[in-house]
Amino acid sequence: MSDETTKTQQPELPMPEPGQSVPYQRFSEVTEARRQAEAQIEELRSQVAEMAPVRQQIEDLSAALQAERVERQTVEVLAQHGIGDRELRELVRWSYDRLPAENRPAFADAVATWKANPDNAPLALRPHLQNAPPAMPTSDRGTMPAPAVNGTPDPLSMTSDMDKWRAHREAILSDLKW
Repeated sequence: MSDETTKTQQPELPMPEPGQSVPYQRFSEVTEARRQAEAQIEELRSQVAEMAPVRQQIEDLSAALQAERVERQTVEVLAQHGIGDRELRELVRWSYDRLPAENRPAFADAVATWKANPDNAPLALRPHLQNAPPAMPTSDRGTMPAPAVNGTPDPLSMTSDMDKWRAHREAILSDLKW
């Protein structure tokens, strides 16, 4: 602020004509302004040099983010078509990448076409894209088998009737033995 006030208080000196001498005051003002500008330029250059690694890190992170987005979209497309196995996903990506770049459909369109008509899919994918119904997972693993209809009665259902329980005690004890 003091620079602004001193400049406004000092009268502006006219520029000398060619061949005339420059007043010392004008010469020292211009020289000092030049020194300040050069110092500021050096400071800014050092700041830019310090920012180069940060800029590189930003570019690397941006590239990694873009790769992750592509990977997520690829996995989502494959999951929509029931392709969840990691090795099969890699095989689909490999098959897609082998298509000629010229006139190559979008990844989602290619997978949808292959899934809809496996005979037009690359040979390596055909067995994996057949429309066989998926095997249902067994959800009764680790559970006790259902009691036989005419066999040994279920001890939990008979606890209310002690006479029936006593009558079938031997059958129940034989079922409990390992």
